[in-house]
Amino acid sequence: MWLLELLAFSGGGAPVQGGDSAGAGVGASPLTFVMRGLMLDPWAVLGRLQLWQLFSYMFLHDPHDPLHLLFNMIVLYMFGGLFERRWGTRDFLRFYLVAGVIAGVVGVLAGVIAPGLFGGVIVGASGALTALLMAFALIFPDQEVQLMFVMPIRGRQLVFALVAIDLLMFLTGADIAISVHAGGLLAGWLLITGSCRWSRLRGLLAGLTKGVWGRRPRRRGRFKVYTNPNTRH
Repeated sequence: MWLLELLAFSGGGAPVQGGDSAGAGVGASPLTFVMRGLMLDPWAVLGRLQLWQLFSYMFLHDPHDPLHLLFNMIVLYMFGGLFERRWGTRDFLRFYLVAGVIAGVVGVLAGVIAPGLFGGVIVGASGALTALLMAFALIFPDQEVQLMFVMPIRGRQLVFALVAIDLLMFLTGADIAISVHAGGLLAGWLLITGSCRWSRLRGLLAGLTKGVWGRRPRRRGRFKVYTNPNTRH
């Protein structure tokens, strides 16, 4: 988990406007070209097949919005630590990364379908973090946490509070990628309820890998050959 927190700071060399922003702009910087290729751009993902952005965007944050980065790190520390102890490091990382990719896919689709509302490049870890919040609500529905460190709230109410805050920020014109947050909630629900199978995800990712790098996923044979012990050769 600490590795994820360190990687989240790696976006400090790319000036953007608003963490998890749907309209983040890039300023002049020696790292502009590199960072621009790591941010999640819906048209770059679908038009130029830059599929790595579905993974890389969650490790970048807007250096001009340190409070957003700090809030994300606190959420990762609180809920990430809980689930890492519960699931183990390997399963926690798998959940976190897959949830972030699913949230990115939702953000890409929303950006292409409604570019006026959800277009632009996206950075930030909030997609994966909202999946952790959904997991907490499903697994610990009666557990109390301190919302904004002030208001006690139960796990099952946490998601509704998150949606209400997101909608309020979105409607007031805040620079927020609400589609990625919604995708994170969806990812958390799919993965925790078992509606999204790991085998299906592996097949999907293998297919994407084949399309980008030309690698063919390994397939297991559908038929098994049994030898009759009475048969002579």
